[in-house]
Amino acid sequence: MRKNLLGLDHAVVRVDDLDRAADDFTRMGFTLAPRGRHSLGTENHCLMFGFDYLELLWVPPGVTAPFYAALAEGAEGMTALALKTDDAAGLRTAWEQAGLEPEPLLDFSRPVAIEGGARRDAKFRAVALPAARTPGGRAFACQHVTPELVWQPGRRRHPNTVTGINKVVIATGDPAAAGLLWGRVFDAPRHPIPGGIAINTGAAPVVLLTHAALAAQLPGVGAPPTGGPAVFAAVYLSTGDLALAQAALRAGGLHPVPLPDGSLALMPEEAHGIALIFK
Repeated sequence: MRKNLLGLDHAVVRVDDLDRAADDFTRMGFTLAPRGRHSLGTENHCLMFGFDYLELLWVPPGVTAPFYAALAEGAEGMTALALKTDDAAGLRTAWEQAGLEPEPLLDFSRPVAIEGGARRDAKFRAVALPAARTPGGRAFACQHVTPELVWQPGRRRHPNTVTGINKVVIATGDPAAAGLLWGRVFDAPRHPIPGGIAINTGAAPVVLLTHAALAAQLPGVGAPPTGGPAVFAAVYLSTGDLALAQAALRAGGLHPVPLPDGSLALMPEEAHGIALIFK
C-alpha cells in the first residue's frame, strides 16, 4: 500500500440543484451537514459517516471545478473519488516518483458552524491525478487539516442507519486494464473476482466490473449501457439495520429495489445519477 494513502475519504456526487438534492437525500434518511461554501466557489452538503462520507457538490455557473469529471449538460452523477491521506505533499511526491504525474497541491477551505454558533474554517489540502490515470472519473487525495470541524458529533447518525461506504463500483469494458491503472494509484495488488477486478485501498475497495457483470448484480436497477465509457456506477453503503433503512427509504417516498443478495438498491433516477446500494 502506498505510503500516506489511507483508503477512501469520500465519494463526490455532482448535482444540478443542491437544494433539491438535499431534500432528496434527507428523504432517504440521511442527516446532512449544513450547506458549505468552498473558497474555490463550489458548494456542498456532506453526509458524514464514521470514517468516510458522501458529498453532494454543486458547481455554480462560471466556476471552474478542479478534480471533477465533466458531465453532459443537465446530467448528474458521481464525478470524483476522494482518497484519504494524512500528508498530501508526501503522497504527491510518492505519486510523482511512481510516474503518475500528479497535479500541484491545492489548499482550500469552507466556513463551518460549531457548537455555540461560532464559525471556523475547515481547511483541506488536496492533490489530484490526471483523468487518464483513473478510468471512470477523477481521483484526488484529500488531507483534512481540521478534521474535527468536518466529523462533528451528531452528524454521523442517520435514520437509515448507514454507517459508511462499503465499496465503490466502476463499470468498464476492460476491468483488467482499468484495474492496472487503479492498482498503481494505491500501489496495491489486484484481486480477480467474477466479472472484474477488486482493488484493496486500505478501507472500502474499488471494484471494476464489466457492464454485463454489474447489470447481473443489479437486476432492475439500471446499470450504464454496455459498451459505454468507464463510469462510477454504484456506491454500496453499510447499514446498521437494513430493515430500518428500508423503512426510512419507503417513508421518504423512495422505491428501493430488492436485490438477490438481500440488499436494497436505489436507481440512479432517484439518487441523482448514481446507484446507491444499502447492505
